[in-house]
Amino acid sequence: MLKKNLVILATDSEIDKTRNLIHTQPEPKPTSGFRPNHMTSWILLLILVIAGSYGTIIWLLTQPEIDSVVFGAAFFIAALCSILLGIFISRRK
Repeated sequence: MLKKNLVILATDSEIDKTRNLIHTQPEPKPTSGFRPNHMTSWILLLILVIAGSYGTIIWLLTQPEIDSVVFGAAFFIAALCSILLGIFISRRK
């Protein structure tokens, strides 16, 4: 007995061909060790730059005399790298 709403999109031979094709695909080689990709390297670099910039800002604030040029540059670099870090993390899948 046939069901009313049964829809067949492929024949049995097409299904068999697809299954055979799936089983003949070479399996990927296992990678040895951790190998970060390009995006991970950028994210880690930006985190290090942000930490260094914030460290510079904190160090400048503890000094008796604050150099506004260095403070402004460190703050700008930290803000820019924070924005870039957010962009890279949002694009990462």
